Amino acid sequence: MKTRKLGITKQLCLMISVLILLGDVVLGVALSNRVQSMLLEHIQTNALNIANCAAAGINPEEMKDIYKLGEDSEYWDSVYQELSVYLENGGVEYVYVAGMLENQFSFIMDTDPEEPGMYGDSVEPDSDNEAALQGVASVNDEPFGDEWGLHLTAWSPIISDGEVVAVVGVDVSYDSVQKSLGKVTKLIVTISNI
Repeated sequence: MKTRKLGITKQLCLMISVLILLGDVVLGVALSNRVQSMLLEHIQTNALNIANCAAAGINPEEMKDIYKLGEDSEYWDSVYQELSVYLENGGVEYVYVAGMLENQFSFIMDTDPEEPGMYGDSVEPDSDNEAALQGVASVNDEPFGDEWGLHLTAWSPIISDGEVVAVVGVDVSYDSVQKSLGKVTKLIVTISNI
């Protein structure tokens, strides 16, 4: 019985092709991971900037009155309208104010037009909003998911005389990043196959 052997040239070509393909896969994965990291950093920075701007635009004395009186405060409508500007024009999903009411982290004001958190409704505490309650603006390190998709939340304190009055929360969608990343991944695969 005769066996055919591949010539040395064909063997070398096959090995080089396999190595190039593996290199493309490794490069594609590394590039995709880097793009995802950059997109996450970009969204975190934008969310934090919007939260900081919203918090800086609120008069702390007016917020103290709202904190005590809720919707009965004479400043409720003006602060609500000011925060709504960020909701309508900032590319964010939700903008709200929270703080400690009766030893519970709770909504003070929520600008969601469909299902707002009501004054006094509980907000789940986490390390980021706890940091904001200590006077340090922060944003989630990783996106979190719920029934409405993937999100990031940025928190910024409203400060009066060195004391945190309340914190502004801004939720942004991470779903758009996933869509962009899918497009980038397809592009990388296409380029790798050329």
